[in-house]
Amino acid sequence: MTLTGVNLSGATAVTFDGVGVIATLTGGGSDASLPISVAAASNAAIGLRNINVVSGGNSTIVGRIEVVPATPTITSVSVTFLPQNSTVSATITGTNLEGVKAL
Repeated sequence: MTLTGVNLSGATAVTFDGVGVIATLTGGGSDASLPISVAAASNAAIGLRNINVVSGGNSTIVGRIEVVPATPTITSVSVTFLPQNSTVSATITGTNLEGVKAL
């Protein structure tokens, strides 16, 4: 991710409101751009966060980013066939399935 603006060359850190979202300055920035790497941990609350650039001991809000739920991934399904005119129970396993309402 690259932040763009003015007076970014003196930035020493980028932070976000709340917990679970961190940024790492990746180098190669300029006065007009600041490349960063951003990671959201599993405990990061869903919703909008302020992006804060720290420079000279001061923090300035420069934008917002939204933390969204992780994408569900299906790793297996217990049923591999479904005969016509029948109903069977199935188990779907995977990750990030909490809150899934439909397939």
